[in-house]
Amino acid sequence: MSKYVAALDLGTTGTRCIIFDLKGKEIGRDYKEWQSFYPSPVMVEQDANAWWD
Repeated sequence: MSKYVAALDLGTTGTRCIIFDLKGKEIGRDYKEWQSFYPSPVMVEQDANAWWD
């Protein structure tokens, strides 16, 4: 079985995941952007339930 490392970037507007082998070679990547809601000019919200879909 091969071993891999997952690097996660959990940002405000989206989440990125990159998979590397143990030599540092990138195996794959993906990015999911989150919809943001602006209830007021100084607030930003997201639907946390969407993160699990």
